[in-house]
Amino acid sequence: MNEISTSRDAPFILVPPRRTAIPMVVASPHSGRTYPPDFLARTRLDLPALRRSEDFHLDELLTDAPDLGASLLCATFPRIYCDANRAATELDPGMFTEPLPPGCDSTSPRVRAGLGVIPRISA
Repeated sequence: MNEISTSRDAPFILVPPRRTAIPMVVASPHSGRTYPPDFLARTRLDLPALRRSEDFHLDELLTDAPDLGASLLCATFPRIYCDANRAATELDPGMFTEPLPPGCDSTSPRVRAGLGVIPRISA
């Protein structure tokens, strides 16, 4: 499916149904493979280590969803950069020099495990 493999400038790709629509959105939030250059320059990990956090090519396994009437929504950014399945408030205070704003959930089990919206650890 060309939309998935060639349109990586946007933060996500939405492919509408190609036939009579059904009320379903198939999502692939963890298969993004576009790593921002400034992120790569600042991380201590090499690209193969970063890529271990991807749901590797899951979006390509789901490419038939629009042919079946479902919409397909795929993130293009990697989960190690920003986890789209986390609340925006799930932040690790140890990753910031300034105090977090009120309302941040810095004690959730995911944040304590290093897997907040901005992950502290790689898979």
